[in-house]
Amino acid sequence: MAESTEETRILIAHLDTGLFAEIDEALVDERVMRIVARTTNADQTISVTSEVKPDVIVIDGDALELDAIHTLEKIFVQDLPVGSIILWAAQDNDSIRAAMRVGAEDFLIKPVDPETLLTAVDEVFKVVREKFPDGWAAPPPSPADAGATQDATAAPGAGKATGICSGKAGVGKTTLATNLAIALAKYEGSKTTLVDLDHSDAAVLLNIRPARSLKDLAQIADELDVGMVNSCMAHHKEGLNLLPGSTDPGAEDLDVIPFALLERVVNILRQTQDHIVILLPMLHGDEQLRYIELCDMVYLVATDHNLLDLKGTKTFLDTITRKHVGEDRTHVVLNQHSKDGFVSSEDVEKTFGRKIRWVLPDDQKLVTDSINMGVPFVLKEPKNPLSAMVIQLAAFTGGNEDALPAEADGKHGWWPFGKKH
Repeated sequence: MAESTEETRILIAHLDTGLFAEIDEALVDERVMRIVARTTNADQTISVTSEVKPDVIVIDGDALELDAIHTLEKIFVQDLPVGSIILWAAQDNDSIRAAMRVGAEDFLIKPVDPETLLTAVDEVFKVVREKFPDGWAAPPPSPADAGATQDATAAPGAGKATGICSGKAGVGKTTLATNLAIALAKYEGSKTTLVDLDHSDAAVLLNIRPARSLKDLAQIADELDVGMVNSCMAHHKEGLNLLPGSTDPGAEDLDVIPFALLERVVNILRQTQDHIVILLPMLHGDEQLRYIELCDMVYLVATDHNLLDLKGTKTFLDTITRKHVGEDRTHVVLNQHSKDGFVSSEDVEKTFGRKIRWVLPDDQKLVTDSINMGVPFVLKEPKNPLSAMVIQLAAFTGGNEDALPAEADGKHGWWPFGKKH
């Protein structure tokens, strides 16, 4: 992501004038930041926020006069394009819960040197701009919308969870999950969250930088609510939310997310989202295999590069359908298909013992370009055959059964293998 040249406006809510002076002095360098106000009590902070329109509020979490949690709660309930950093002398689970519940983007332990603080301000500003691309220039939310997220509860809801999994690595699972999720948000108009339980590479494909992840929710799993989960999301300008397993893309040593935590998070997301796309890791052991039980629908991504890979994927399919999900809730998605491949249509369908309706054509150039640009290909070239099929898959995922490609009858859909055998 290119560094922004837009000025970052900072409000300092702190009783220590020394901190104010240190930050002000640090801003003499080439940073595109400016302190626009300093406040010393709660009411002043709330009123000045509306007046000076800061991008980031740095607030002392220990000062009773500032009452940081309640002050931020009153600001954030208005759904304003502002982020926050809370400074504490000490940090415990109660503090973390409170900060997450109110929606604070970051919290730091005192003493904080100016360089560390300004780096955090820069990161929070990026998160805010991903959620509010137009900043304060956007029209204010309507009273009906303001605070809607904070008021939601975690009772069982109607949002649908779709799992994306594979029996082997390297089949394009992350690329498919990311493009499917963005297509649901963009073309289906659905409130959608992508939960990345794999290597957290979805953030790279979306060109966003998550500040938090599921790891931050693990220690407070029993007390999670909507606000806490929302505080760990990153936001794409097309309306997609991302909840990564880690803030470190490409992480190879991710801890296994406890099933109980994931179940709690998914149930909370069902309240506010139409669709939850879960990018599943390579599933090893009973704890991870149970992730699939949370999915209303599962797309198993496979490639037809050779029969050994297909048979390995079929073994994985048999495992999950025997113990964790019904066959009627699973669809095989054949990815990276080339009509010039050596594996025939008969071999593919014989291996899986079912018709393969979803076949995505191989277009390595489109995929590679979209990854390097940080722009999902369904946005970059929506009329490309690969993009069109993923957009069609999004329509089917959204409930349009007519979007399911028909069997090869010569009249409907695209039969990728050519003439039906």
